[in-house]
Amino acid sequence: MAALVGVIASLIGRDWTVEVRHITRDSNGVADKLAKQGRVLGMASKIFGVAPAVVVGLVEAEQRAAFAPSYASGSAVDLGVYTR
Repeated sequence: MAALVGVIASLIGRDWTVEVRHITRDSNGVADKLAKQGRVLGMASKIFGVAPAVVVGLVEAEQRAAFAPSYASGSAVDLGVYTR
């Protein structure tokens, strides 16, 4: 975990604009489900050409939600924009 934090810090420190946001599991159900499946199946990493059956319903729901009108600010927590 410390190595990952070091990589993130070095990426933020480069000469570019970086925006860091925390997205809750509720707001990104597909990534959460895939991470849980990877842990259960013992996968380190995998690239999918199409959505696996286990997340098809979540993909469709998130697509519908992405195009629905939003009257609230959402559940993402903005941690700031860093410019160097």
